[in-house]
Amino acid sequence: MNNGFEGFTDPDYDKQKTLYRSDAIERSKYVSDVQYELALAMLRGGQTFFGQVSIVFTLKDGFNDSKSIFIDYKGKKVLSLIINGQKVESGDPFRDHKIYMPLDLLKVGENQVTCSFESKYVQDC
Repeated sequence: MNNGFEGFTDPDYDKQKTLYRSDAIERSKYVSDVQYELALAMLRGGQTFFGQVSIVFTLKDGFNDSKSIFIDYKGKKVLSLIINGQKVESGDPFRDHKIYMPLDLLKVGENQVTCSFESKYVQDC
């Protein structure tokens, strides 16, 4: 069933953004035991490619005291975002090369995030 949801786009995905050390340190206070599974679909001749990542991580008690828990992602579009079995289809979670996870969908202990995405090939390096 298609409900018309077309994903989230970072309005600044073509701009340079920086992960600040202070943000990484703050996140590391609450996030540990991170594991990734990544699948990519790269088509010859295309300008973009598609992928899906499943991330499992542990959140420590007190994470609600943080201003945000986010995933770094410099890409074109988040096609789907599922956090602990709950689809995220509203709000503004994807901005400044980060996917911000709504704190109310997270819990102390093990969490799972699945994200499908579209990214542009890097051609200027």
